[in-house]
Amino acid sequence: MLIPAAWAGGERFVLRRVRSLRNAAAHMASDPRARAENQGEKGELSELAECLNRMADSMQRRGVEHRIFEEGGRQV
Repeated sequence: MLIPAAWAGGERFVLRRVRSLRNAAAHMASDPRARAENQGEKGELSELAECLNRMADSMQRRGVEHRIFEEGGRQV
């Protein structure tokens, strides 16, 4: 009885984190400032959140660089 309850609780926790990461990634597609929530937990899902956030940071920097390049080209 205890094992199925622990399994279900663990599955709910994992699915909640995976859904949160999925939602963050979808939000990042439309908002370059969006980031995945990472509450300092340990494990693969937290590592994935950190990777998503680093990717979003990089994409945001490149977007800024691209805009600066385009604006500079227009002024020439």
